[in-house]
Amino acid sequence: TRPVAEINPAEIKAFLTEKRGGDPQLSLATIRYLRAILSIIFGSAVDDGLISSNPVAGARGATRGRKARAAANQAVAKERPFTHEQQNDLLEWCDARDRELGDFLVTLLRTGCRPGEARALRWGDIIGDKLLIERSADDRNVITPTKTGNKRAVDMSPALKDILRLRLLKRPAATPTDYVFGNGEPIPVRTLARRFELALKECKITGHVMYDCRHTFASTLLARSRDVVYAAKMLGHSDPGTTLKHYAH
Repeated sequence: TRPVAEINPAEIKAFLTEKRGGDPQLSLATIRYLRAILSIIFGSAVDDGLISSNPVAGARGATRGRKARAAANQAVAKERPFTHEQQNDLLEWCDARDRELGDFLVTLLRTGCRPGEARALRWGDIIGDKLLIERSADDRNVITPTKTGNKRAVDMSPALKDILRLRLLKRPAATPTDYVFGNGEPIPVRTLARRFELALKECKITGHVMYDCRHTFASTLLARSRDVVYAAKMLGHSDPGTTLKHYAH
């Protein structure tokens, strides 16, 4: 047993390299999973003040060569969470210019649902403190199952509950089957994209897409709770390893 403060990036790198070439030889996916677990453990130590930095961050690239890393980077897009300042700028702009877009973005940022899932939300999907995610709207506004084909119930924050409650109060004739966003049908994806791009432009935010709201939710949740199983459940990942692969840093 050794104090965590004594463990350095070189040792993490050597450990992962040994596991990759050991007997039995672990797959690259297993090594990534192991590395993500270590990152969460040492990240918790940083949060608790036991160490000043995460040694796993300094061990990047230990388990694969340049070609493999390049291929992986092409296969999995880089996650780009919004900063707190960017989120505040966007929501303040929306509060003044496009309230519906602001409500939509808060829904993405506070639940981690995919944009198509949020576009397909109906008032009947709000059940107490939960938001039922069971369908999506594609680019042609056709309603489809979720990306994984599974349903899930996500927890709503008090702030999101208040926003949706106020939204419903402005629609006294709304029925459980009416869409939360849009006018009789889900917001057309191109219309939504134009409105979002205008908000980004006027807030001087570059290098982001709407899907980054989901990345923001996931990264924030993992940083705060360190509960990978819960995060996977909220995101609709059947395998927590998928959550770790994309969002544990």
